[in-house]
Amino acid sequence: MGRKGYSADEISLALVKLAVNGGDLDKTAAETGISRMTLYRWKKNQAPSEMADSIGEKVELVIKHLLDHPPEKMSGRDWAIALGILMDKYLIMQGSATSRTENININENNEQTQDDREFFDELSKANSAIDRLSDGKKEAAGSL
Repeated sequence: MGRKGYSADEISLALVKLAVNGGDLDKTAAETGISRMTLYRWKKNQAPSEMADSIGEKVELVIKHLLDHPPEKMSGRDWAIALGILMDKYLIMQGSATSRTENININENNEQTQDDREFFDELSKANSAIDRLSDGKKEAAGSL
């Protein structure tokens, strides 16, 4: 006899996993431990009424799940990219900012302060160093 009483979070995560698996009930059942028939019923009924109504809430659940359980068959780089894209889409759906804005202080004469000049000087040096490293890697790759 199967387990009874799945939480709305568990149902949401299972349905998201089912969608990620392209609707493959067998694969999702094996990955989640939830019976194929239960998954089929949830999919057919679009899940019980207590399940999260909005896509944003489901995406939030997926993000939390990914943070708690990074996929084993995915490289760290790919996982980070996927999570970043998901976070970006979630923030857009919530109407939140998806980029950072920096304010630069200027004095009364509309001139940069000493701190600002020092910051931009260091930033310019860092960019130059990165460019030199990139050029060196391109040259090394070209000689192979």
